[in-house]
Amino acid sequence: LNSIIGPLAIYSWHDEDVDIIRFNEQFYEEIGIPSLQGHLERNQTYVDPKNVVRFYDLLCDAMEDELNGATDIIRYRRIDGTPFDILLHFYYLGEVEGSKRFFGSVRNVTQLTELREQQHLLSLVTKVSVSYLRKHNDGWHFSVGLHGLEDTIGLSRNELQRELEDRSWFGRLNPEAAQAFALMMTDGHNPEEDFSMPLDIKLDNGETVNMDLTCYCIKDAKATFSYILVLK
Repeated sequence: LNSIIGPLAIYSWHDEDVDIIRFNEQFYEEIGIPSLQGHLERNQTYVDPKNVVRFYDLLCDAMEDELNGATDIIRYRRIDGTPFDILLHFYYLGEVEGSKRFFGSVRNVTQLTELREQQHLLSLVTKVSVSYLRKHNDGWHFSVGLHGLEDTIGLSRNELQRELEDRSWFGRLNPEAAQAFALMMTDGHNPEEDFSMPLDIKLDNGETVNMDLTCYCIKDAKATFSYILVLK
């Protein structure tokens, strides 16, 4: 396994127990536990109680789709109770002597899930929506980072993300604002200075809310995003 790129392990599932019977050096480094010796047997006992059903469901899903396997984020608990989140991707290998064998790749995504949780909590106490805009070869793409306006505009974070990506969001705006957005995302006409503008946003119930949008131009050459959009 050490000759294969990426953190990997072989899992054995028999009765209720899921044991790790092989793992490579990258796996050990990715998990970040000083000693794995006590964590190899009955791996399910270290899964957060709220995630145990998902853990077994993930194994079952991998068995049902042998070609693509199955993936999910599973929260584990260390001996001291500290949580850490692992992105698991299982492939079913078959049955050996009554035990089901799985090939599993792992990635420690604790920092990512903590960041998402912080953004969610922040959205509960703030009345702004923060999005990021960047350009790829196939055009401009939005990423909603913080969304505290769900009750105000009647769109969840995912719904706002989807409308920004398919450009249906611009149909909610007054013509001047929609034109300003279109101009900003036109090659050769991208602004280089911060600016603000009012927005009249049409809601699904037919009402209109008046808000302000500030566009901050990112000057950091190392950044992958070009603009930060703050709606309030």
